Amino acid sequence: MDRTKKAIVDAFWQALDEKPFNKITVKNIVELCGVNRNTFYYHFMDIQQVMEYALKDDVDKLMSISFNPETHMDCLKQILSLMQSRQKAMLHLYNSIQRELFIKTLDSMSLYTVKKYVDNSPEISKLPSDEQELVIYYFKCTFVGVMLDWFDSGMEYDLLSRTHKMNKI
Repeated sequence: MDRTKKAIVDAFWQALDEKPFNKITVKNIVELCGVNRNTFYYHFMDIQQVMEYALKDDVDKLMSISFNPETHMDCLKQILSLMQSRQKAMLHLYNSIQRELFIKTLDSMSLYTVKKYVDNSPEISKLPSDEQELVIYYFKCTFVGVMLDWFDSGMEYDLLSRTHKMNKI
């Protein structure tokens, strides 16, 4: 990503930390990153496209990290660290009209991390492929479900410690 595009995306995240998605304007973004409106429109059609690009960029960053999870909990930790690093922004997106795209992003992140776990698990990799797919589906759906509940609560509770407790039961 070139510097200008990165500056626009960074300004978008900064604006989203401060206000809900539907309150962000192109003017807010260009003022935060110090570019003019024409430069913004050269890189993006609108704020919706910036949001889609920013979320995809986060998924790409997650996927580019050298990540070899040993447990399914390692997968959840990886996603939660990203969500917590932008807590207010993520809540603003979740509570916006863009919820569907946000949920698709959670789904992509969960699917990617769980597939990595299955690929790295000697026990699971011995299973027939249809059973491996079932494990992937189960953990992906579980992760997305518990994260959606966490977002519904306003990210008020410590999801990781709750999940650790549940894992021990």
